[in-house]
Amino acid sequence: ATRGTPVLADAVIPDVSALLEPDPSRHERFRRRMTESLRRTRLILSVADATAPEAQEAIGERIAQGMEIRMLPEPPSWFWINDDDTVGLPLVWGEAWPQSVMAVRSQPISLLARWVFERIWVEAVPVQRPDPAWDDMLALMNTGMTMEAASLALGISPRTGRRRIAAAMDHYGVSSLFALGAAWSTRSETRLS
Repeated sequence: ATRGTPVLADAVIPDVSALLEPDPSRHERFRRRMTESLRRTRLILSVADATAPEAQEAIGERIAQGMEIRMLPEPPSWFWINDDDTVGLPLVWGEAWPQSVMAVRSQPISLLARWVFERIWVEAVPVQRPDPAWDDMLALMNTGMTMEAASLALGISPRTGRRRIAAAMDHYGVSSLFALGAAWSTRSETRLS
């Protein structure tokens, strides 16, 4: 689709079901590409896909990698633009996933596609990465509060607080509160930078 490595990529994908299939090698290639070359990536999804429970982990990972994601009730068609000279278009406008692809390296066509993308982008609603339920607990515990005190400060029972901490330990793959604090702090710093 492109002779060089793009630094700006925008795409509208009304149906992301194919992207949710687990493929560790594809996810690693995508992560490497995001960190090595792309300075900005924007994606517009349908509201149904952006809010689907099975998509939340993948969407959260992409947002954490720096991708901007927005959603529309019904995006008009799939298409993508790399930089200001390459565009991918369907042969039949309105396709939700690429069934027919025409890749064109033409600045005027790319600029026209970008104009359409920008109009859609303005109408779309940003997708926020949901913070896990344990983030507030861990933030309070990071200030020196005990698990019970943090639970009460959040208005939840100590039992619910313990369950949230257990879920966080499972998520980070650790077996002690110290290791959890280290893993969570590292992840929080990565998200903020």
